[in-house]
Amino acid sequence: VNALPELAVRTEIATLDRDLAQQQLEAVQIQLNQGSGNPNAPQPTPKDEQNARIQERQKFLDMLDADLALRQTQISALRVTGQLEQWLKSSVRLDNTLPQAPSAATSRP
Repeated sequence: VNALPELAVRTEIATLDRDLAQQQLEAVQIQLNQGSGNPNAPQPTPKDEQNARIQERQKFLDMLDADLALRQTQISALRVTGQLEQWLKSSVRLDNTLPQAPSAATSRP
């Protein structure tokens, strides 16, 4: 339970790191396609793009790992405090109140 705030911060940092890596990948792709706009700046190579893509995917996996750890800890905290069953029941009630999509059988003329 005490780890929740720390895990929430780690998840936020991992999300920001992933967003930054995504922006860096996009910048490299733009520079490859359109040039850097500065003739004195080194032009990125396809290898630079691949490295940026690898970096972005790694940051994405790190973000997923952090989010999973946070959610597992949240569920454990609910279990320890005896609130897990109540949370599950409220989730089921919410699912039952959402409008259902029409089935394929009813949507055909």
